[in-house]
Amino acid sequence: GWTESLAAIYRVEAAPFLEAAVARGHLKMREAVPLELQCFEKYGAEDARAFFNVNTPQDLQQAATALGGP
Repeated sequence: GWTESLAAIYRVEAAPFLEAAVARGHLKMREAVPLELQCFEKYGAEDARAFFNVNTPQDLQQAATALGGP
């Protein structure tokens, strides 16, 4: 079935916001860029693989397996 999700897309202009957030120890990208400057792109199940989120060693293993790696 059709599943729709949202992906955050960061432009080069977001780099100063991201760098400042990291310098403050804030590592969540969605919290680095002011809300009024954020934009989200809808995508469907057929594109989900490109937006797989890797946050843990288990996520990394799942991504590697999906890509045919060890």
